[in-house]
Amino acid sequence: MKHFYSRTAMLLAMFFACIVASAQTVYSAVGFGEGNYLKTITPGQKVCLQAARASSTCVLDTALTENLKTAITDNGVWEFQVANEATNQYYLFNPASGKYLGLGTNEDGYAFFTMKASQRNAEAFYVRTSENYANAAAVPADADWGAVTFDSYPGALIFTFSDWGAPTKSVHYQMFAAPGKATGFTNQSQSNCWYAYAVEEVKGLDKLSAVFNQYFPAGTNDEFVAGSEPGNIPQDKFDALQEVFERAQQLINESSTNVEACNKACVDIEKAYKAARASIIPFTEGYYFIVNNSGDAAGMFETNNEMHFNKASWTRPEHPTANDMAYIWKLVPANSTPNNFYLQNYLTGNYTGFINAFSTVIPTVTEKNQIYEIFNFPGQKGYFALQAQGSEMLIHANTSGANTVVFWDSSHKNSAWQLFRISQEDVDALQAALEQEQAKKHLTELYEQASGYYQKGLAYSSAATVGDYPATVDGLVTKAAQLSTNAQEPSEGPIAGLVDGDLKTFFHTAWSVALPDVKYACLTADLEKAVGAITLKYAKRYNANPGGLPLKVRVFASNDSINWVEQSLVSFSFTDSATIDNTKIANYIGRTSVAFKDGEKYRYVRLQVESNLGSARAKGNLYFYLGELRIYEAAYDKDHSLAENVDQTVRKNFVDQLTAAATAIASGTATQAGVDALKAAFEAYKAVYPDPAALKAEIAKLKTLANAAVEGDNFGEYTAGAKDTFQAALDAVANHVDDYKTMALLENAKSQLAEAAKAFDAALHKPATGDIVFFRANSTTASVNKQFVYAGSNSTQSTLRWGGYSAEDGEDANLNNRLNYMWLVTANADGSYSFKNIGTGLYMAGRTTKASSKENDLRLAAPGSETPINLLLEGAPKASSFQMNLGVGTYLRFYTRGDIVYSDNGSSADSYFTIEKATAWGESSFLGFTAQRPTPCTLPYEVEASIGDEGTLYKVAGLFKEGETTTLELTAYAATDRIPAGTPFIVVINENLYGANFFPTATSLKDFNYSYEGHSVNGLCGTLDRTPMKAGYGLFSKGKIIVATNEDVLGANSAYLDFTVPMLTAKAEYSVPVEGFTVTGITQTVVPQQNAAIYDLQGRRVLKAQKGLYIINGKKVVVK
Repeated sequence: MKHFYSRTAMLLAMFFACIVASAQTVYSAVGFGEGNYLKTITPGQKVCLQAARASSTCVLDTALTENLKTAITDNGVWEFQVANEATNQYYLFNPASGKYLGLGTNEDGYAFFTMKASQRNAEAFYVRTSENYANAAAVPADADWGAVTFDSYPGALIFTFSDWGAPTKSVHYQMFAAPGKATGFTNQSQSNCWYAYAVEEVKGLDKLSAVFNQYFPAGTNDEFVAGSEPGNIPQDKFDALQEVFERAQQLINESSTNVEACNKACVDIEKAYKAARASIIPFTEGYYFIVNNSGDAAGMFETNNEMHFNKASWTRPEHPTANDMAYIWKLVPANSTPNNFYLQNYLTGNYTGFINAFSTVIPTVTEKNQIYEIFNFPGQKGYFALQAQGSEMLIHANTSGANTVVFWDSSHKNSAWQLFRISQEDVDALQAALEQEQAKKHLTELYEQASGYYQKGLAYSSAATVGDYPATVDGLVTKAAQLSTNAQEPSEGPIAGLVDGDLKTFFHTAWSVALPDVKYACLTADLEKAVGAITLKYAKRYNANPGGLPLKVRVFASNDSINWVEQSLVSFSFTDSATIDNTKIANYIGRTSVAFKDGEKYRYVRLQVESNLGSARAKGNLYFYLGELRIYEAAYDKDHSLAENVDQTVRKNFVDQLTAAATAIASGTATQAGVDALKAAFEAYKAVYPDPAALKAEIAKLKTLANAAVEGDNFGEYTAGAKDTFQAALDAVANHVDDYKTMALLENAKSQLAEAAKAFDAALHKPATGDIVFFRANSTTASVNKQFVYAGSNSTQSTLRWGGYSAEDGEDANLNNRLNYMWLVTANADGSYSFKNIGTGLYMAGRTTKASSKENDLRLAAPGSETPINLLLEGAPKASSFQMNLGVGTYLRFYTRGDIVYSDNGSSADSYFTIEKATAWGESSFLGFTAQRPTPCTLPYEVEASIGDEGTLYKVAGLFKEGETTTLELTAYAATDRIPAGTPFIVVINENLYGANFFPTATSLKDFNYSYEGHSVNGLCGTLDRTPMKAGYGLFSKGKIIVATNEDVLGANSAYLDFTVPMLTAKAEYSVPVEGFTVTGITQTVVPQQNAAIYDLQGRRVLKAQKGLYIINGKKVVVK
């Protein structure tokens, strides 16, 4: 089973490599099939890399987003180049392209394979010879996980990515190798084996056989269909390809020795195939039925914001009716590229979305954000693949589950679909039915929301107690025989667990088996008497994730258990505490009451669970679980029903509109006018209904804050007496919450609470304008606790980080001189705060949008930018701590990978921090550098040009050429010089040091003057943000100057050479070797060399701070 995806824009439209009109060289793997793979790596030797699992040719090719190739061409020939001999690290170089195998990242942050122009940006693989083990348990504790495989391929090579460090048991991301697949990432220690073979060129019949197998893998010309429909090709293009197919087949069948004829056939195959591919008739905007290869009835449709297909009951009609509308899809052009579309459902207007997983139902969304590419499905004539752009994922009919539409790859025919055009006339004829269905949908959604809101104001009395269950099972259902379900899980959680009086047992619906005919799991109860209202009392499953607890439950009633009458849609909530093993557990038990419609009484009740707390599913079915369930007879309690306090005219109109809506929904006569009428009545009711929910939530939040509060004089503490005052004000409101039965009383209580909270916040000791502070985590997460917030550089594109503390050594010894850890406070007139980073002059950025999986990094903002910098300091529900409200309900959070991020609420303990004054500045700025290595630096503030006995600061004097050797010559600054803000210079730190103290010319941390633009001096150009390089620029790398490529991006606070450097006739004080180019004439033209390596000023490789689905040392990777 596949688990993840790893690449962007998999052009399966080019499934069989379209080489070039004049055929590429073709090779054979020397010794393949005879076990004569290469036993040792010889740098520079030309090899192919064969997937060990494949019994026929299946090699790595520079077409990285396509399946491994069945023919070895120039693009499949590689050389090993040494990266680090001591650690057995190698680069993979493709001589034909002159590029190296490396990693890139797409716009969503996912890592993928790509080819890099320079070695310094390539992947330095750890390469190991495989060691075979049965499973993880059999691997010795001291094993090298870079060599571990659970496949049986002795002597194979395993390539481990170095970006996440040397391979360990927990982190060993390796290059995936399997036939019929594209390469990718795996950490499963399976499908990770490759064999290296020497290659030799083949010609004549051998070459033709390889090319033929590449383009016609099934031995037939079945990829294209001649015709005039989308996906077809013109007859003449098909005939041309068929002619060369037959000619090549004849040459192969005859074992032809005519080398010239065979070579010509290779060229003709490639030419005819390319022409056929280019002539494919594209799909056009319009409406279609999309039917799966698994059967004529397998039409794709949408239901409940999910993608499904029908297995048997639907038949594609000649002319669609209202019953077919969910099966109709509109292809909406996404861009100017042919066959790039958004898929929009005709009935709902929703679009096919995306999910980062295989075998999980694909959601539909209201906004068009996922492009799908349509192309001929390999090996299935007349069928098409629908590929999610930016991945290798194809839309797939999951016949082993509950008819869900999921993502898979091209290895199974259920990823193949037919598209049948629907005429505009047929679509127009459905307009009235569509309007009715849409009105019904909108009315149903509003009705369920409004009805649920109305039910909140109705109270019922019953024998259901608050909190713990009685010792004896009570209520109307006391034995398992009264209960039944349509979805019992066979391996655990029998239904008897609901009525055994034991909170540690549970009931669980099916998760280990597929129930394709079950839309929703239900519980049915025989009450053994007819009643007019019930109270449900339910408990959580003990010691389990809450994701499978019921959320939305539709209640039905019956008197014969056959004919069911829908009653209402209710929400389960868990508000009462329970006692288990003498321990009180909050929010464990819930109670919900339902009165049956029209005053009718019913004996049987069915609970249909339509959603759970975590959208938990298995085998295509939504499942749920509960610990206990009781059902009690209930009666309406007028005295405690808040709805009785509402203006009765308003209430009656609301109830009348609810009744009218229910009737319209049932009869199929919903209209927009009905929607508008219910909405107006609902809004009018809410305006006069004294809903205490928000008040109760705020009381609970403030009680938690008050309980954690500490009085004192430090930041995060409250003035003496404030806690008691606040608690009294809280109690004054909380103790009478049930008495606020009118809007006037409720609003008055809210105002009292807000004033009390405001007064309590005013008593919180916060920093003042001009204070210099540290932000320090106060978290229960050990790795995060006590860490400091800092800015890694002047880049506004880089995430804020945390660090400066270790459990072993305590605080960083240079903390009081690390300016990028310090923040200058400004208290704004509106009560907000701004925090300027002393080391960069940039501000902590606020937010205008909620957090998302694509964007949650907290960054810096430049003064005057549109990014907000006014933030709110709030007291946290932890002693002496704060939370940072960044705007739109988002909060600063210390993320465990080392980043500072923002999240959509402040509930995480990693959001709490303390504030400490920075009062011991040593009047210097400590920055880390590698000893005895010339490193460029650009600071945003002015510094003295001397760092004492810790090293020397240099400026560029010029270039000096002596014979074939060129050096960059440096001259030391005078000790009395000053280096202006934004001016680049070169640092050389003395031996055995890891950094140096620089001395700002400002006498106070409050008085720094900043530059936000780097300057150029003698061709040395400073960077104060991430800066893309141009080919030919000079970069500092490990004590040398090397040439940049267009791929390179230089970080902030560094510098590069643009080679407007003057030529010298003699050396200066310090020489830096210049490599990778030659200097000619006055213009200093540079000619790049291929084997240069580049690192940033900290010695880290440039362009490697990328993210994927799994985060390792700050990077995400999607594992295959």
